[in-house]
Amino acid sequence: MAQALTLVILSFFLFPYVSWGQRILPRHIEYLGAFRLPAGSGGSNWEYSGHAMTYYPYGDPNGPNDGFPGSIFGIGHAWHMQVSEISIPRPVISPTKNINDLPTARTLREFTDVRSGIGSLNVLQEIVRVGMEYLPAQGAQTTGKLYFAWGAHFQEDEQNVASHMWCETDLSNCRGAWWVGSRSLYSVNDYMFEIPADWASRHVQGMRLATGRYRDGGWSGQGPALYAIAPWSDGNPPPPNARLANIQLLQYSTSFYEDTTDYKMDDYHHSDEWTGGAWLTAAGSSAIIFAGTKGIGDSAWYGNENGPCLECPNRGWWSSAFQGRFIFYDPADLVKVAEGRMKPYEPQPYAVMNIDPYLYHIDSSQQKYHTGALSYDRERNILYMFEPFVDEDRSIVHAWKIHIPQTGESGLPSSERFILDQNFPNPVKNRTTIRFSIPYQDAVALSIYNTLGREVLRVFNRRNVDPGRHRVSVDMTNLPNGVYFYSLRTSRQATRRMMILKH
Repeated sequence: MAQALTLVILSFFLFPYVSWGQRILPRHIEYLGAFRLPAGSGGSNWEYSGHAMTYYPYGDPNGPNDGFPGSIFGIGHAWHMQVSEISIPRPVISPTKNINDLPTARTLREFTDVRSGIGSLNVLQEIVRVGMEYLPAQGAQTTGKLYFAWGAHFQEDEQNVASHMWCETDLSNCRGAWWVGSRSLYSVNDYMFEIPADWASRHVQGMRLATGRYRDGGWSGQGPALYAIAPWSDGNPPPPNARLANIQLLQYSTSFYEDTTDYKMDDYHHSDEWTGGAWLTAAGSSAIIFAGTKGIGDSAWYGNENGPCLECPNRGWWSSAFQGRFIFYDPADLVKVAEGRMKPYEPQPYAVMNIDPYLYHIDSSQQKYHTGALSYDRERNILYMFEPFVDEDRSIVHAWKIHIPQTGESGLPSSERFILDQNFPNPVKNRTTIRFSIPYQDAVALSIYNTLGREVLRVFNRRNVDPGRHRVSVDMTNLPNGVYFYSLRTSRQATRRMMILKH
């Protein structure tokens, strides 16, 4: 078998990367635990929630001194889409994933309908999408604001309304709604997050808000879309129906318009659902991450879990399996897009993190809706995420700490910067990318082995490979489904596990 497979023509490329700088990697993200949401209040509750959240550093000033100050604003029940503010109890890790082990947040501000009276936003009723982010006072503002982006699953005719607005942090004095230039509503009106001030000042004219969307079926683009905006620069507040200036940061080919191009995120499926985003910074390292439910295995189909169909119950976009993930983008790539040195469809995720092992409500390989919205406490490097449908249809909140060792770039001393990354995508359908770094010029061999330890594919065997970051794109079409190991051998050796899942 091994001898036959060595005859396979392998298509791959190997080249050293320009320095990645200091990127946040999955191994820098430490799980802290989770907590429950409180009972309903005002006009809504936390059932069927998880669509938007933001961290508020000045919330709950009289809360305990437990390392988790501030509060979270979140969107409640999907039928009501009202906003409430809650405390942040110290998260707990439950070894058995028993929700009764978790502490419960307190209601700090009851649910409020912030859309009332804002343009035509209340007409959005059909699978409403929403993003939310807090920013301190910007420009001529005198107070910090909560910013919102609103949309619907279908936005045509009467639902084709302006999308963005702001409110005071007491959920009063709401203003809007505004359009994001002439951008498609399917690309701008879901997740929102803060762009770090120094990056925004240098690269996007001080635009501190990132807004975007991923709409299944590729209607937003075949990967997450992202735009920078600064509503305070167009008025204080801008007049209703104003067209906000914006800068494009990510945009893949869309299937909604008659777009003949085919620019996609790596391993894209029509069934993907990217539901939250955050711009992480910690100890000089950074990453833009999106959380979502990733379709894996076979190509996506429209129908239900049993197969393609146009008129069947529970229809939508499906794949043979789904996985909750964080995907990581490099801010350096977005600099190139903002400056016109890279097309907005060229950046690709440099890492992926499977977060299903932390989640509570995964009961089948085809379960959808693994993740909800994200928010980030930048001062303490704590990432929060909603997981829907856990606690009698209520969401829970998970927390992770971004921990960057202070020993040098990538968290390793320069003398030990020998790294073999997890391949991406994994599981593999046909092709995967393997990335690694070596600290000095060395001979490098990379091979793939089956579970019996037999070499089934020799990717390459080269002398005098330059130090730095490298990547290899490997065609695995001719290997059957199963578990494999790939091994990098220089003067050192590292091995990782991968899976092929074609159908």
